[in-house]
Amino acid sequence: MSETVTMIGGAPVIIRRMSYHEDGQMSNAKIGHARTSGDKDDKNDKTASSRGVATRTRLILAAEALFAEHGIDAVALRSVGEAAGQRNNSSVQYHFADKAGLLQAIFDHREAQLQPLRRALLERAMREGRQADVKSLLRIIFEPNWRLYVRDGGIAYLKLTSLYLTQYRPRGVPHPIDRDSEQAAAFREAIRLLAGRLAYLGRRRFNLRLESVGAMFLSAAIQHAGRPPAERDPPEALFEDVLEMMAAAICAPPWQVPTGPESRGRNHKEGVAPTAAKG
Repeated sequence: MSETVTMIGGAPVIIRRMSYHEDGQMSNAKIGHARTSGDKDDKNDKTASSRGVATRTRLILAAEALFAEHGIDAVALRSVGEAAGQRNNSSVQYHFADKAGLLQAIFDHREAQLQPLRRALLERAMREGRQADVKSLLRIIFEPNWRLYVRDGGIAYLKLTSLYLTQYRPRGVPHPIDRDSEQAAAFREAIRLLAGRLAYLGRRRFNLRLESVGAMFLSAAIQHAGRPPAERDPPEALFEDVLEMMAAAICAPPWQVPTGPESRGRNHKEGVAPTAAKG
């Protein structure tokens, strides 16, 4: 039997030709598609890509846990690689370039997981005409994070978010909501609707209050996780109570510096300029 490879219809095929039988008849040629090096390359590429995704995920989860436990600045990238089981000391730099890139990857990974529930909550609020209801909008923003903690034990992400909110966001380190990230599309829309509902605050005061009630939420979740199980409030009851507090806090009327005649002496004594505060 002999084999030759030829092109038929633009595709490589193997033609196997059988030798003559003793009766002088020759069997029909058998034709089959050739295995090309390109087929092997595609398979190898897919395998390598799958391994790369798995490695990135391990690094992301290892970094999330270490950052939450020890602080972002205190963790070396090499420690992240070791915790993820990587023998290559430059594994983190290869996948994320630096610590800022790793932090963004953690946010992207988690926000992609939270997006479906946020989208569902947003769509339900729109259907029910509650797109201007402050409590409903806060629920869209924060309930997915609460579910991550309660259902999946994702307290590490909430701890990391708390560190970010208090230490890194004030420095200008961005979050997926600050850029056109598909993972945070429903998140951004809920914040846009809430900002419109509370437009009387002014943009700067609104941003400050949203971050403040976010810190309130994260603190409640972290404290809940830190208590012995027997001393914890039921998760659903705690979340609803915290949601009420957050709604009341973010809607509070903006404080105005007193300007009446009786307050001028007090303002001067306390070093407060007698002008209205601006949002």
